[in-house]
Amino acid sequence: MTIYARWEGVLQDDEGNLLLGAQVEVRRETPGAPLATLYADRSGATPLSNPFVSTDGKPAFHVAGGAYKITATLGAFQVVRRYVPIGLAAESDGVRYIGASATSVAIGTGSKTFAGVAGVSYTAGQRVISVSDADEANYMQGVVTSYDGDELVVDVDVTGGSGTYADWTINLAPGADGVDGVSAGYLFKFDSATSMADPGAGDIRLNHATLSSVTAAAISDLSAAVGNPDVSAAILAWDDSTNPVRGTLIIKKKGAPQNIAIYNVVGASTDNSGWTQLALSHVASAGSFANGNELTIEFSRAGDQPPANLPRSYLAGLGLANNATDPTNDVDIAPGAARDSTDAANIVLAATLTKQLDASWAVGSNQGGLDGTESVAGTPDVSTWYHVWLIKRSDTGVVDVLFSESATSPSMPANYDLKRRIGAVYNDAAGNILAFTQVGDDVWWTTAVLDFNTTIGNARELVTVTAPPGTKANVRAFASHGTSANVLLQPTTETDAAPSASAPPGVSLRAVTADVGAFVVPTDASGRIAVRASAATTTLRIWTVGYTDRRGRDA
Repeated sequence: MTIYARWEGVLQDDEGNLLLGAQVEVRRETPGAPLATLYADRSGATPLSNPFVSTDGKPAFHVAGGAYKITATLGAFQVVRRYVPIGLAAESDGVRYIGASATSVAIGTGSKTFAGVAGVSYTAGQRVISVSDADEANYMQGVVTSYDGDELVVDVDVTGGSGTYADWTINLAPGADGVDGVSAGYLFKFDSATSMADPGAGDIRLNHATLSSVTAAAISDLSAAVGNPDVSAAILAWDDSTNPVRGTLIIKKKGAPQNIAIYNVVGASTDNSGWTQLALSHVASAGSFANGNELTIEFSRAGDQPPANLPRSYLAGLGLANNATDPTNDVDIAPGAARDSTDAANIVLAATLTKQLDASWAVGSNQGGLDGTESVAGTPDVSTWYHVWLIKRSDTGVVDVLFSESATSPSMPANYDLKRRIGAVYNDAAGNILAFTQVGDDVWWTTAVLDFNTTIGNARELVTVTAPPGTKANVRAFASHGTSANVLLQPTTETDAAPSASAPPGVSLRAVTADVGAFVVPTDASGRIAVRASAATTTLRIWTVGYTDRRGRDA
């Protein structure tokens, strides 16, 4: 009778993950060789397909001896093993490591002796696994201490199941499985005890049997991975963030991740001898854990808490926008943080707030925002700037937003004692908020505003532009003239002098017919700039396209 040699192996990707469901193809290691004939048994009674699918990533088959090329493919990933030797006369490569013993041995760690293990080639230091034929869930795994051709002595360090058995099949132990992705994280076993004490090597326990009621955990310094590596350095770093929520702990049952518990680490950990106690707050959970379950544990650190006091004049976020539903009357204020105008406290807006310009102030989003400086209570004045103020009650911490015609002293609601100006909006002649886009401190009008279309002479004139008064904003404008004269646009604080192309203060528009240009000019507290021509009669046009408002950063 022909005896076929056995081969078995483990298929893994570059990260050590098992190739579950890979298609395996076997050919002789000769050019143009056909697919080999494979069998499920050494006698060749049960053929196997070739190629075949390895559902567990640990393929095994019998084949006539020789050198083989074994190819495993999973999606776009492929593993090719060349010149794989498979025993010729019998299962001399694979089967020589498969033994059996009828010795009655109880499952447990430590030295275990198996008698009657003949015809195998074990040597001290090799790792083997002994599995009960009655139930493969009952097994012992460890390192060979000695083998004399009959008696095999193994130092067992990993077990499964319990009881005493006398039907052992012994083989080389597979290498450790790579992290499978779903079960990423540190490996621990669940200890169902709820007292906060040393859970034992590789274990974790929670202080309540109900996952949603847990407020603390006791976790070993040693993980449950092979060899119980010490991971205490990582565990002790889980409370390092200065944030009240130090980070998030995700605990999942290995192989059944629908059983999950998520907790925030909410305080300092206690470093005990060989274990650490964690302070936890429940976030979410589903399913349950049973004593002895293998668990994977992941931790995501929270960022450090910002300094208690923001720097003087600090402002981040808090951008303004026309509300999408009622853009002519309502303003959206983006989340952000700022130091108040007196450098006394932080003001933090946690979520977008919408305030109405056409109603008196009331606390909350989608409520009125007028502070009472308007002529008729609850009705905004037309052709008027409204400054937007972030306000806060120091007694309760409530933060809101207020609209005021004052750039320096809004009429504050009762009990609100902290404020910071964060921008401005313009209510035009028709009683509509002028459409704009804000990026940081820069505001751009959706449609440029023609602020000046007048004949000027060779004496300085002051022009009010569409930029918020009281802020000394830098206005962005286009300008043109239709007369051959030099024209100067300048801050009102600069010395008044005739425009000159050859001497200070220079020119903005040249003495040519219909010159045009783009300009950035600082405004004064009234929102004005200065203009002057070199000729007695020159028509000047100024279109304001936007402005930069520092929003108190320089205070």
